[in-house]
Amino acid sequence: MVQETAFVAVTYEGAPGALEAKLLLQDILAQQPARPASPLDKPLVLYGAGQLGRMAKEFFSSVGVPVLFVVDADAARHRDDPFWQGTSIVSPGEVPDRYKQDALLAVCIATLPYLPLRDELAGSGWRDVAPFYDLTEPFRAVHPLGNGWFAGVQRPCDGARMEKVLDGWSDDISRAHYLQFIAWRYLRQEWTFEGCPVNATDRYFIPPVASVLNDHEVLLDLGAYHGNTTLRFLREVGQRFSSIWVVEPDPENLAVLRRNLAPLPRMISEGIRIVQGAVGAGSGKDTFFPGLGYASQISELGPAQVAVQAVDDMGIEASFIKLHLEGGELEALKGAARTIRRHRPIIVVTTYHNHLGLWKLPQWLMELVPDYRFYLRLHSWCGTGSVMYCVPCERQPVSQAAHRRHLER
Repeated sequence: MVQETAFVAVTYEGAPGALEAKLLLQDILAQQPARPASPLDKPLVLYGAGQLGRMAKEFFSSVGVPVLFVVDADAARHRDDPFWQGTSIVSPGEVPDRYKQDALLAVCIATLPYLPLRDELAGSGWRDVAPFYDLTEPFRAVHPLGNGWFAGVQRPCDGARMEKVLDGWSDDISRAHYLQFIAWRYLRQEWTFEGCPVNATDRYFIPPVASVLNDHEVLLDLGAYHGNTTLRFLREVGQRFSSIWVVEPDPENLAVLRRNLAPLPRMISEGIRIVQGAVGAGSGKDTFFPGLGYASQISELGPAQVAVQAVDDMGIEASFIKLHLEGGELEALKGAARTIRRHRPIIVVTTYHNHLGLWKLPQWLMELVPDYRFYLRLHSWCGTGSVMYCVPCERQPVSQAAHRRHLER
């Protein structure tokens, strides 16, 4: 049995210890899970014209749902954006009251907690408000975007495996963020733990990772998108590294990536190899859905074919692997198992694109390399932005002062 989505906010004082975390997990799983949103049955308005708002506009256009207009606190800035030509963008104070009563407002912001924003919008008169990703669920049969998934009813064995993963995290913040992730996916409750902030600025380079990097890293950036992670990596290591491999299957993303990396000095760019293609459990071809920006992905709904390689077949002695593959992360990791065992890289991997992030993906890594330290961090809200960090135990962090001296050399 499932229940209507309640969207309850729950705040805890501090991160839970191991025993308290296990009790909180059992409490989550003892409740009835929330169910997906109903199909759209009223006019649609978007809230937020930033990156997620742009994706929402393209998504609803592709599934045939018209967007009446967009509301944004900085409407004037976005009106001049060519992307929004033909779409009306208004500030919150410019919205006629009749739309607040009759339309559904899709919140396209995941960098802030959802519930305070929803309450603020409700206080200004909006009757019906929902997170954007939740509204994509009724279209899963025709569009691959799937970040709004609901965990649904879990079997007792699933709960036992989640407890095992809970035991595997190396710090209290990881346990807090794991519970926060599950509470949203299972109950659509927005849990927060004081002292465990959601940090949007250090994705892939949290202190336990940044503090162990050295001058000889071999970065394998899988799902490189526009090259943002590679550029951040270069800053983190003071542009000293052995080699960098960037892998991206989407032609449009790849063109932007090349432009972004083009200004790098020659001595840096000569150490970077760009590979067009996807990664998976084995090498061959697969169906691909391009043109979705950072959501382009391997999908049976895709109209195109893409070359796929297993990391183990690429022959790269990686010391740092980043994976952001829109749900293909576990398959790619299976294709990299030999590389991981042999070269023991740092691994940073997104876990929020599908049910595998609940326990299958983290458990697989924890069993493959048990002598690693494991962390989980949330870098955005609404159940998104969860990243698992795996650091070999032999990699010892240096002090902040030493790391600063390293970058200044």
